[in-house]
Order: sequence, then structure tokens, then C-alpha cells
Amino acid sequence: MINSDGIGKELQKCSAPSFPFDALPVKMQNIVNQFHERMNLPKEFTAVSMLYAIATMAGKRYSLMVNNLRSYPSLYVALVGEPGTNKTAPLAQILSPLKEFDKANYK
Repeated sequence: MINSDGIGKELQKCSAPSFPFDALPVKMQNIVNQFHERMNLPKEFTAVSMLYAIATMAGKRYSLMVNNLRSYPSLYVALVGEPGTNKTAPLAQILSPLKEFDKANYK
């Protein structure tokens, strides 16, 4: 049986692949770098937050039709890290313009 201490030790043994920043458009790479340099936000969390925001904005505007079945894009995101690794700030910063837009346009 693995207790909570054992889980932490097992997770430390695991290594995740690095985020493929070069797959992002150059403008997105620049934004990620600026957030990192100016606000010390983790690049990985900022990039994933940006992808989440784009998926949220796409909503049901785009779909794929296969064999008379319409499929809408979905992106589920989980920012995983130790406490204090600044997971919340990138998501809050990236989503704040969307929240302001919603407040102004959907009352």
C-alpha cells in the first residue's frame, strides 16, 4: 500500500516530457516569454493557459463532421504542480480579458 508520502516519492521518480514550445506560433512564444520575464510565471503553465483560453473562445464555432456526426473540439486542462509553484496566476492572467469581455457583454 502506498501512503501519501509514498506517492510523493514515486512522483519524484517520474519525469514528464518538456512542453513543446517550438510547436506554438512565434507570437504565442513571445507572449509566454514576456509573462515569464515580467511576472515570473512558469512558461508551461502560461502556454497551457493560453491554449485553454483559445479552446474556450472557439466554443462551438468550429466542428468536424464525420459520417453525419458533428464533433466539437474539447480541451481539458489540469495544471499540476507542488503547492506554491504558481499554477493559478497564469490561468487568472490569461483568462482575465475573457472574463471582462463576458461581464461587459453578457449581463
